[in-house]
Amino acid sequence: MPEIPRHDSCNLPTVVTGRILDEKGMPATGTKVSFFGRESRKNGIHITFDIVQRVAADGSYRIATVIPPKTGSAILRIEFSDYNFFLYTFDVKVNGELKGRNNSVEIATERHGKKTVADFQLRRL
Repeated sequence: MPEIPRHDSCNLPTVVTGRILDEKGMPATGTKVSFFGRESRKNGIHITFDIVQRVAADGSYRIATVIPPKTGSAILRIEFSDYNFFLYTFDVKVNGELKGRNNSVEIATERHGKKTVADFQLRRL
């Protein structure tokens, strides 16, 4: 799994940016993008942050947040208008290393005979 930095020693935000295109290469306007964090506790999973937005008219999105120290994993969720969704999970490391910075995922939705491309990039400002 790619890893995103945990900001224990500073308050630098982690930024998730990307662009989502439909099977015709057109912007997937209206697609919902969520970025949230989880912490495992004795009594279950606790959400440490949760940011939701819709992609812009050109299919792009940008989410910036400081990841709370106790966050163990973060999830990028892309929810399409036809109720299909894609989840991408990242491990959060104490030392701030970031792997898998450039990612492009082709999501095949065979039932509908189409493919959607979701690009995303993670980085620290």
